[in-house]
Amino acid sequence: MEAIALYRVEEDYPPDSVMDLIPHSLLAYAGGTDFTDICYIEKGTESLTEDQVVPGSYPADVLACKKCITEYTSDGKDKARVDKLYSLVCKDRDSRKLINDPKIKEIAEWSLILPARTIVYLTTEITKEDFWIRWIEHRDCVYHDEEMKLYADDKLQNLREIEWQKPVRGMRTSDFLIEDDYFVFYDTPDELRNKPKYYVSDADRLYWWDGTDEVIISEETDLWIKGLAERHKTIAKTMKPEKGQDSDSFMRDFFSLLYEIDEKYKRIIPFQKMFYDFISNSHRKKYRAAVSLLKELSDENWEEGKAIRFLKHNWDLTSRKVTFNPGRLNIKRYMSILANIPLRKKYFGF
Repeated sequence: MEAIALYRVEEDYPPDSVMDLIPHSLLAYAGGTDFTDICYIEKGTESLTEDQVVPGSYPADVLACKKCITEYTSDGKDKARVDKLYSLVCKDRDSRKLINDPKIKEIAEWSLILPARTIVYLTTEITKEDFWIRWIEHRDCVYHDEEMKLYADDKLQNLREIEWQKPVRGMRTSDFLIEDDYFVFYDTPDELRNKPKYYVSDADRLYWWDGTDEVIISEETDLWIKGLAERHKTIAKTMKPEKGQDSDSFMRDFFSLLYEIDEKYKRIIPFQKMFYDFISNSHRKKYRAAVSLLKELSDENWEEGKAIRFLKHNWDLTSRKVTFNPGRLNIKRYMSILANIPLRKKYFGF
């Protein structure tokens, strides 16, 4: 959270709430001094009053420290003393223990059990400064040798431990990879606005199919691959016998086809394993038929694949309706099948 907040400050991003980074479903189980400090940094400590805090609790100690800082800095008006506080949080534990100045000694004692950030956010609240700007200035030198008390009782600790140890709900990889934020379909060309949006599915992960439920082949994808397999079988029947095949000619045509596909559809490069497998078996009919089918698919899908002409300078900022148009996806998926030998054998028999 600190990294996100600091990035927003340094990059001059809008000051979104840091609290938004915590899943709402887990807010009820969030707790501890770290979470409390986030709340105080975000919302301030105005709610801390003597009649609201429980004696001996972390909020009670924060309130006591706040009173010391308020009194020491004359409610934030004494700049010299404010600067001394920032100097204090950059001293090591032994140095803080040796402070004898009665005016700052009590704050130094609080620094032995409270994090440096606590003193910093209390000071910035009193002086009406931006905590994150001050934190950027001092974070690399502040102490980390405080010895905090254990504020939570056994019952609360056990409750948190139970919740923290609960396994995270499983999520499919394809679901995790789905993107739908602002830039995914930003600035879609008018010609493609009525086209369906593209979202990652298991059909895009055929290279990782291994027969388990990690990658599930849908009924639609199954029918599509079976159709390709039938076409492949028909093409193979028209091929000349394997003996006497011209390997040099095959490799030349294969290279040219791969180059043409990458030039047309953009960013479509064969998997290394597939490439060398086809080169090594250039004399075999089934391999030659697979390349012939690739050529046919390249030609057939180009009408939809032409959407790639709207590609902008930055690939990631171009609408997914351009970069993942159906024509281009069909080529990528077929080449994934050719690279996945178990899957290829399942449907194509080689």
